[in-house]
Amino acid sequence: MKNITTYVFLFLTLLLLSQGVYAQKIGKKQIDTDLIEVEALISQEKYVEAKEIIDRTITSCRSLSLFTELSQANYLKGNISNNSGLYEEAFTFYWTSYTLSKLNEDLPSQFDPLFAMGELFYRQGYYSKAIEYFDKCDKIIYVITTSKYRLALNDRLSDCYYKTHDYAKAIGYYFELRKYSIQYQKFEKEIKGTRGIANCFAKQSEYNSAIEYELILIPRFKSLGFEDDIDRTYLRIASDYKHINNLHKADEYYNLVLQSKSSTNETDLEALINSARINILAQSVNQDRVIRYLNRALEISQKINDISSELDVRNLYSLMYYSQSDNKNAKQYIQKAIEAMPNEACYDEKLMIYQLAIEIYKKDNDYDLVSKYQKNYIDILHKKLNIRERELLDEKADELEVDKMERIGQISSFDEQLMKLIKDRVVEQESAHENEIKLMQSERKRRALVKDNNERMFLSRLDSLSSENEKRKLEEELYIAQKNELKAKTVLQRDSIQTLQFERKIKEEQNLASRAKRARNYLAAFIVIGIAILVILLVFFFSIRKSNKKLKDKNVIIEREHHLTEEALVQLKQTQSQLLESERLASLGQLTAGIAHEIRNPLNFVNNFSELNLELAQELREEIQENISDSEVVEDVTELAEMIRINSEKISQHGERAARIIKQMLDSSRKGSTVFEETNIAQLLEDTAKLAYQGVRGRNVDFAADLRFDFDPNIGKVNVVSNDLGRVIINLVTNSCHAMIEKMELDHNYTPIINISSKDLGDSIQLIIEDNGIGINKDVLSKIFDPFYTTKPTGVGTGLGLTMSFDILTKVHKGEISVESEPNEFTRFKLIIPKSIS
Repeated sequence: MKNITTYVFLFLTLLLLSQGVYAQKIGKKQIDTDLIEVEALISQEKYVEAKEIIDRTITSCRSLSLFTELSQANYLKGNISNNSGLYEEAFTFYWTSYTLSKLNEDLPSQFDPLFAMGELFYRQGYYSKAIEYFDKCDKIIYVITTSKYRLALNDRLSDCYYKTHDYAKAIGYYFELRKYSIQYQKFEKEIKGTRGIANCFAKQSEYNSAIEYELILIPRFKSLGFEDDIDRTYLRIASDYKHINNLHKADEYYNLVLQSKSSTNETDLEALINSARINILAQSVNQDRVIRYLNRALEISQKINDISSELDVRNLYSLMYYSQSDNKNAKQYIQKAIEAMPNEACYDEKLMIYQLAIEIYKKDNDYDLVSKYQKNYIDILHKKLNIRERELLDEKADELEVDKMERIGQISSFDEQLMKLIKDRVVEQESAHENEIKLMQSERKRRALVKDNNERMFLSRLDSLSSENEKRKLEEELYIAQKNELKAKTVLQRDSIQTLQFERKIKEEQNLASRAKRARNYLAAFIVIGIAILVILLVFFFSIRKSNKKLKDKNVIIEREHHLTEEALVQLKQTQSQLLESERLASLGQLTAGIAHEIRNPLNFVNNFSELNLELAQELREEIQENISDSEVVEDVTELAEMIRINSEKISQHGERAARIIKQMLDSSRKGSTVFEETNIAQLLEDTAKLAYQGVRGRNVDFAADLRFDFDPNIGKVNVVSNDLGRVIINLVTNSCHAMIEKMELDHNYTPIINISSKDLGDSIQLIIEDNGIGINKDVLSKIFDPFYTTKPTGVGTGLGLTMSFDILTKVHKGEISVESEPNEFTRFKLIIPKSIS
């Protein structure tokens, strides 16, 4: 009976196992298909569909305990998050994939997630952190000895070490990059490797070596037709020659750039400035040539709006005259340089200009100006140091944020059950792999060292011998020593073989004695183990069923919450649209009072002059009837007719004005249109500003402001959405009026002023709306463009006016809007609008 029960249990166990294996096989096949489909969707940038499939795949992998596929699925989900801009989430999935690969002892599979984590930090500029992960990739490649990934890895490691100023290591990886690029015929990477080597040598002040590799690039660029790169390489070669004080060679390469047909404004500007500087510093000034170069450089710098280069050029003018002891012209040009300085930035150029100014005025004993410029020099130096200190603090804050992201990603990568499963094995495998690598490296080093020492000793003794006979004797001694060593090894091997044979014979006899004993023990243990396994399998089976039921219940809850979240999102978008429409209607209501006030005056003119025309017409009729033959009457009739004509013109003029005001009201009340049309910017600014101003005055009769217009005559008609841009101007002018009304309540002697100006910037136009109102506090300034943010009392504003203005400028017109303010002083809104939108 017991035997029958045992056999039944064993049969059930085998049945369950076979079903589990079959289910796992079917599930694995489906998972492999899903992974291939996800890769295809990622390549097509269909991330939403890919995420749905990969989430289902991860769940299947966990339920079937397929850790290899689970690792690959987490890696693909990391790619989806990375491409969607969710970098912290991507790091979490990459780390999970890497840890699972370690659990599976699959070294090649560890490379992809490690490289992806390094790439995450590399693209965000955290090069030291990226090196940690790329170095782990390098160790994996060293162990598996494959060249599949070497090109990409050397590319990244060389860049990272270059960015972190470790130029010695960077050179090594650039050499590797160049070698593998030539092997795989990747010409762009080959050029990058060669250029990187040259840059590293230049950074270490090894300029001759840098020039050697830069010269290698020239024929390569010519064969590939990269003309622009040739000019930039000429500039680097010239700079290297300048550093080793070979000014003649440097000037030669700068002139090659100027003679090139493919040079750009930027390369010409750099060549002109440096060639002029070389001629001045060499004290062999060809004044006509230097002035010609500087004039051309000044023209280019102003054309491309390069303030830094413009200051440099003006400084060189003064330096040229100062080096010729022409202090009069030197002072004239240094003053022009000082006048051209911007309020901020260009600190290095400002320091050079003030330094030269101090020397020039010292020579004239004008110590008042010397003292003034010394103070300016010190102030700028302090500003520059403060900026660098802030940059260092920002870099430190970024490093702390990256460490935080890395810790969060690693901690959140697994649930408790999975972490418990892999923790011990990962630590054990990691230490084993590291020890294996260390042993391999130390063994290779030891062999190389022994080989080098033997060869060195042999060569030193060989060189120290004075005759051919002694050399021959030494070679014979070496041969005999090697022969004896070989004999000794042969004897040792023979002895060890005999010892092994004897030990094997003893072990075989011991095995025969213990085999019978083990057979009896196995027979007794088999029944106990079988029953135990069956019980464990039954418990495991029921626990899996229970877990699956819980998982299904959780999935139902999650699906329900997801549906509720989507409904809430739709409602939120509808509410936002309604609020935007409310803001538009509120703006229309604010304008109504101003429009009524503004339209009253031209309509009064129309009525008055119409009545006057009637009276004049009546008088004309009477005069004609009574005195048609009198010449004086004819003259009076002519005069009356002229007056009627003038009055009619005025009626027409004011009627058009009323029509324009009504059109503005209708345009402001319509929904926005994205039709671009050629618009007179000056007319649009003036009309909408006055409209907004009168709208505010309609509700605040005691308010009066001085509207000042300064329009650039060079701006003609520009392609804009006039209705949308008009709403932006109305919003900004209305806000300015409110700010000035608030200030009037605090200061009764205050005069409100609104300055509205335009400026032609070449490819774009600049509009400025500035008031001298109450201003905006610094803590509020960064939030004024946020939706629903307002500083007005409840019920007065929705907080969408500036948000709508920001969207119109940036999304519709592809422009920019910025604000500057000083509390209780001024507020200045600056709008940049491109003349053409591609």
